Amino acid sequence: MKIRINFTLLGFFLFIGNLLITFIGINVGSVPLILMSSFIYGVFIFSFLELILQPFLLKLELMVPSLVEENKEEVIFLKVKNDFSFSKGKFFIFLKDIFIPCNIGGREEKYYNFTYLFKKRGIEEFKEIWIKFTGTFGLFYIKKHFPINAKTLVYPTYYQIHRELAIPGDSGYKTSISSFTRFGEEIHTLRKYSPGDPLRIIAWKTSAKKGELISKQFEKLSIFEAIFLLDNCLESEVDDISLKEFDQLLRFLHSIALSFLRRGLKVKIQTLYPKKMFIPQNWDDLKIFLAKLEIKRIKDKSLNLDENFSLVFSLDYSFWESKSHLQKKFIGVEFHKKDVESSLYIFKKEENPYDFLNLWSINYE
Repeated sequence: MKIRINFTLLGFFLFIGNLLITFIGINVGSVPLILMSSFIYGVFIFSFLELILQPFLLKLELMVPSLVEENKEEVIFLKVKNDFSFSKGKFFIFLKDIFIPCNIGGREEKYYNFTYLFKKRGIEEFKEIWIKFTGTFGLFYIKKHFPINAKTLVYPTYYQIHRELAIPGDSGYKTSISSFTRFGEEIHTLRKYSPGDPLRIIAWKTSAKKGELISKQFEKLSIFEAIFLLDNCLESEVDDISLKEFDQLLRFLHSIALSFLRRGLKVKIQTLYPKKMFIPQNWDDLKIFLAKLEIKRIKDKSLNLDENFSLVFSLDYSFWESKSHLQKKFIGVEFHKKDVESSLYIFKKEENPYDFLNLWSINYE
């Protein structure tokens, strides 16, 4: 249990002043001064005992959203319950950089809500709350530590791609994703009627025009799926700039993957660390996955990947430049250097991410 007790500014000066009153009263033999100093000491003793009892039988519960977009404000709820019969009076709650004045009566339960800015993508953890009581006379304060365990997953933002998104194919040209077939769709061609064909497959309008029976011939369309490689490994040191680069890279991955999911198309995301394939079933799956991702330092990056990737997302563009078959399927981020000489498509710090992504979507057509 962590508890801190100390004088307030008022209490400190009053205590020093009372020491002087006591000293003068004893030296001059003044009974009124001695009685006054004794009364003030009694007030100090009362305030101290009051504060000792204040934090006990007080319960706190923090309720935070489970999933939030980065750099967004969301409401957090704090439940305060007083199991003591007496009022706790006024006190103050400190949660990270938030300061909340509160008060609660005996056997009372209250909810306080406040907005919190979730600045950074990742896992936002709330591990502790400090409560500060100053008592009736404000001579002392006591701060008590309450451990809590609350977490929020903060996912990267996304950019609206204004143009029809297209993905580079193996032959060097792009295919618009709106032309990809949704799962289970069929197309048909027309052929002459064969004896035994069921009536439901006869194209009656075409048959009437041609003067003979024409049947429909159905076949399943091939189902497109996008396979993205996320290179979340760096051979160099992972510094603060690298973390910012990685968050930006995830925003691009989020934007492009979301364009597929919104059209009911299948998306696979392969990570290098650990080497796993993730298949989001819906948007929330994608958000949770992106919120939990981390970048790791790997001294020797070796690849043993057999997949034919639709796109590669990486900070390590110098490593991927040698992979000529992936050069038109690459998106990178570079914040360390102002001038980047590379044949790959790389986002720089001074660029507008919306413009970058929309220019990329029409590149190599």
